[in-house]
Amino acid sequence: MLDAIWKFVEYNRWFVAGVILSLLLTLGGIYCVPLTSSPLQPAKMVDEKGLALEFKTWQMQCQVMQDQFTAAGEDLQAQEVRNGQIETMIVDLASGRMPSIPSFLQILLASGGLGAVYDNIRKRGLISGLKVQVKNGSNQTTPTTPTT
Repeated sequence: MLDAIWKFVEYNRWFVAGVILSLLLTLGGIYCVPLTSSPLQPAKMVDEKGLALEFKTWQMQCQVMQDQFTAAGEDLQAQEVRNGQIETMIVDLASGRMPSIPSFLQILLASGGLGAVYDNIRKRGLISGLKVQVKNGSNQTTPTTPTT
């Protein structure tokens, strides 16, 4: 039986080779999935569905970034409006006109806040100096700088 098959293959070798090659190409075309490197993660290989999913992900990330830029622009515009109000109030004060009460309170509170921050920094420096004095065992009333 094998002799008969071998004789047929020997006699029709190009026909048999063509049939085997066409079977291999058909199976390769059916079961081989084309892959490409991912644009978002170049080390990862993706197929067509994965590429479509990554594209949608990228679009959503772009939308989020666009929303963040829009919010930042609106914040800058709001700050410019507030700065313009403060500038107008300062000009009103300098020219002797009565400023609006909310803007006047805003400047007073901002000035007080800056003063409190500076006062806290100064107090921390004094307390640190006193701690160094206590650590060194001296009874001087002025802070000394440690020598290295």
